[in-house]
Amino acid sequence: MRVAVIGYGAFGSWLTEQYISLNFQVKIYDRDLEKVEKAVKNNIVKCKSLEDAVADIDVVIVAVPIHEAPRTILNISEKMREGFIVDISSLKKTVYTCLLNLPSRLRPVCLHPLFGPSSKSFTGEKVAIIPVRDYLEELDIAMKLMPGAEFIKMSMEEHDEAMTYILSLTHILSLTISSVLGESSRKELLKLSGTSFRYLINMIEATMNESAETFTSIIFYNEGSAKLYEEIIEKLEEAENLLKEGDFNKLCRFVKEIRETYLKWKSEVHSQ
Repeated sequence: MRVAVIGYGAFGSWLTEQYISLNFQVKIYDRDLEKVEKAVKNNIVKCKSLEDAVADIDVVIVAVPIHEAPRTILNISEKMREGFIVDISSLKKTVYTCLLNLPSRLRPVCLHPLFGPSSKSFTGEKVAIIPVRDYLEELDIAMKLMPGAEFIKMSMEEHDEAMTYILSLTHILSLTISSVLGESSRKELLKLSGTSFRYLINMIEATMNESAETFTSIIFYNEGSAKLYEEIIEKLEEAENLLKEGDFNKLCRFVKEIRETYLKWKSEVHSQ
């Protein structure tokens, strides 16, 4: 299979490695040509223009930042003669219409790999697939591009709503907690940390290792982020007021109510 990876960041680079191991013919392109020139992988074609990258290609993988994806897809559609255009953005609303409106000679595939470049391969990893035109055809090419992955079918709306919590919530919390820890003068926290605190640090490191642009995009371009912020602040203020009242029993009831709500949600999720 002839594949072009457009966007040579951390995940684009990882995809390139995977496709080389699958014996695909691979081209790479990035607007930052220095990234392309520095690529040390063998068996790839380094392209200096988008037009060169999409020429004589079966599949184009769009691995650019969220806010660049719609424009990139449009540019590719103007230069690519035929084949598949695969978007792997973590949010879909901004790109879905672009994919839906591609000319008939181009076939859209809408995927969200639910893992990062630290994974060893596609095997056992989860990938959201959002049907655009022909679901069976789109699933078939997705399975060839990501062999061994588990594909989860959902609508664009379902996907982005889920990402409000899976991505935006974790990034909002990481940003807040990182700020609090960064301003703390206590240097012995990690030495004293137990299991819960280490889990918290792992979550922070998983998100803070992203580029500032990627981190910001996940919050900024998700329409549910603002409401999520409001809900978090509302609960924090409620807990703060109860704490300031100095009434242990009231605060304990508040904790119990939230715990019961969470356990009910958890039970419903596991029963599905």
